[in-house]
Amino acid sequence: IYKEEFAAGAFVLNQADYSGAARTLQENYPLAEIAAAELTPVSVLGRMPVFQIGENVLKKYGDLYHFGEDDQPPLISLESYTNIFSPNSGDVYKNNIYYTYDFEDDRSDFIIDARIDVINKATRLPVRSEIVAPYTMVNAPENYHWDGLTDTDVTASEGWYYLRISGTDEAGNPVSGITEDFYLKLKQPEIELFNYTIQNTAYPKIMTKDSTNMLFNLAVFGETVSVDALDYNIKITKQRDPDFTEYLTGKINEQIINVSWYAVKDSKGRNIKDGIYTAECTVFDKAGLFSNSVSVSFEINREPIIALIEKENEIFTPHNASDNYPDTADFAITLLDSGLTVNAPYSYQILSEQEELIIQKDNYTGEKVIWDGKDRFGNYRADGVYILRIKTVDEVGNVYESQETIIKTKIPVKITSPKSVETGINMIPIIGTV
Repeated sequence: IYKEEFAAGAFVLNQADYSGAARTLQENYPLAEIAAAELTPVSVLGRMPVFQIGENVLKKYGDLYHFGEDDQPPLISLESYTNIFSPNSGDVYKNNIYYTYDFEDDRSDFIIDARIDVINKATRLPVRSEIVAPYTMVNAPENYHWDGLTDTDVTASEGWYYLRISGTDEAGNPVSGITEDFYLKLKQPEIELFNYTIQNTAYPKIMTKDSTNMLFNLAVFGETVSVDALDYNIKITKQRDPDFTEYLTGKINEQIINVSWYAVKDSKGRNIKDGIYTAECTVFDKAGLFSNSVSVSFEINREPIIALIEKENEIFTPHNASDNYPDTADFAITLLDSGLTVNAPYSYQILSEQEELIIQKDNYTGEKVIWDGKDRFGNYRADGVYILRIKTVDEVGNVYESQETIIKTKIPVKITSPKSVETGINMIPIIGTV
């Protein structure tokens, strides 16, 4: 029971010590029922004495004093500032777990023998137990720190834990509460191995038209791996293409795992194009702690280098320097690889209309092809239509060919029709060669 109000004349019980209270009651009310045996001080907690009072006294003298019953345990409020900590110095985590707790009660002033147990969630057994104080004030927040040490002053094992806070109020009502789970982290996951294997290709770092699948090989260093203990995340990006991002995710349930990527279409159904790609891998555990990040790069090359030919004129006249036509056939060459201009070797041929080889050059890297009308022996070729053919072969054997025509002639002439009788204007002019 707890005292709500107890007055005898000018005397109020909680303003006197327990011995004075007992004497005053006996002096003012010398009744057999109010004897030392029936109004006996049990304990003193702070400023409020606690008495053991006989039930018959309460019944007979209820008009003189009033006692109320306290059968409600206090409430506990708990607040944490982190759910992960690591006693290792030098890492990014706090060195201890930190909780603020508060016993809330309107009828008691103290909690007796407040106790905190650190419980291993897996075993449900305490690893550290402490009586924080014989008497703990209610409605007064207190702090608790745990540095990861057990009762024997050794570091507890890595895993999930929670705090159990307990005690009793002045009326003997038990109180107990538990915190949310927190994680004692001794070591974050660390990737030991991350590389890849491209299948069905002779080129170990390039996916060609003969290969559509690659395997990422992943191992975690120093971890005892159990089923679904760790998760992996592989992010694939493409250079010069900010819109391309693919993710491969899953569980690590073996010491070394292989993650397959079918590199034909992306998650939006678009064809995966040639280019340089980067795969970045991270691993995280159940506590949400991420590992170091490891990246590898590879190339997808299924399309050839495209050669674009732009001729500067339709006709050239190597025998006539005084006309308005060029003396050489000039072609501008642009090479495109995955849409980007590149400087790569190529070969070209000058052919007759009948596919007779006139000139051939290999491993040519010039931005222009210029032909003076002569063959490889230095002799001028006959006038007519000739073909420039360009051929590219990239590092994985992709082949591309393109061609353009040019007219070689000696003397361009302008043939004009007779004048019209009615208008005196020449009829349709014709440009030709002889």
